[in-house]
Amino acid sequence: MDLKNNKHKVSSKKLAASSAAGSATSLQHDKLSKFVSNLLRRRGVPDREALRVTLDDIENVATKGKWWLVGSAWAGHGSDGSTVRSVADGATSAAVIAGDNNAADLLKLAKTQRMSTDIRRSVFVALMSAEDFVDAYEKLTRLGLKAKQEREIVRVLLHCCTNELTYNPYYYLVATKFCAASHGYKITFQYALWDAIREFETGADDDDNDPSDDNDDDEEDAAPKDSKVLRKISHLAKFYSTLISGGFLGLTILKSLDFATMATYPALFCQLLFTHLLTSSPPAGPGGQPGNASTHVRNIFERVKSLKECADLCEGIEFFLDQYVTPRGKEGKPRMGVPVDSLGISLPARTDESLADVLKHRVKIVREVLVDDQNY
Repeated sequence: MDLKNNKHKVSSKKLAASSAAGSATSLQHDKLSKFVSNLLRRRGVPDREALRVTLDDIENVATKGKWWLVGSAWAGHGSDGSTVRSVADGATSAAVIAGDNNAADLLKLAKTQRMSTDIRRSVFVALMSAEDFVDAYEKLTRLGLKAKQEREIVRVLLHCCTNELTYNPYYYLVATKFCAASHGYKITFQYALWDAIREFETGADDDDNDPSDDNDDDEEDAAPKDSKVLRKISHLAKFYSTLISGGFLGLTILKSLDFATMATYPALFCQLLFTHLLTSSPPAGPGGQPGNASTHVRNIFERVKSLKECADLCEGIEFFLDQYVTPRGKEGKPRMGVPVDSLGISLPARTDESLADVLKHRVKIVREVLVDDQNY
């Protein structure tokens, strides 16, 4: 005891023991926190979110509603319209995104396109009101959708893409932004493709089967159903082939397909997809010089060949290319499928070769990559 300075001297041993005890307690606390967090995550308990309640909300309960009760009519943050308050208010979201002048027209268009939920309508308005694909990406991210709700972005985007009269690369550019931002979007695009192929097999239309759609009396498109299905297949094949060619998706998105027993429409989709892929323009090289198309095609198929779990997929692709894509004879018709000249696919203007000659050459390159035994 230091009586002069009124201080209590602590021995170094006691100080060390106290410090060690504090460290042990802190370590135990960290371990316990991690254990509880993992336990809650395994049980599916959502992460805690900060209350989006201001002092004004608390003081004006009589006018703004009881914010602490689930389902109560709470007015939420401000009404100045500076941000999208909630996608649950479809009209408000559309007005904020597109501007009051265009909101009504876009919402009416969304109704004719059978956007049956507020989330889908908000996504549709964001896509249709954007100035370009960058603006569309920013508007869609500002919607503040949750993980499951974000899937609607992919489905609405594909709906719009396949319902255009002519293929519009705008939707592909929007998709590249989301694929580059999160791997989860790549998975959603994969599942959306599988759903579309199942629809082709059964002849069903996801819009026709939407239980929440109450617009069955709306005027139908004058085009025959077969014509609309063929247009959808064509646009979807072009869309996914460009995503694969650009490196945003891989050929593994086709791993659920049985290439040997395909129905007519799924086979046509794959024939178009592979034809687009084999004739696609490679990305520009250094200095803006055109890339080598043959090398580009080789790289695409080498990526899937390098995956051990995709051996069956590689065999299926090789079989499909041989039966449905490789032109034969003077007519350039594959053993199965549609004649090459009937696909409506054109080559770059600088190419002097015919489409059939290009396909034969590129298929040979792919076989060199996929087939282990080259004695064929």
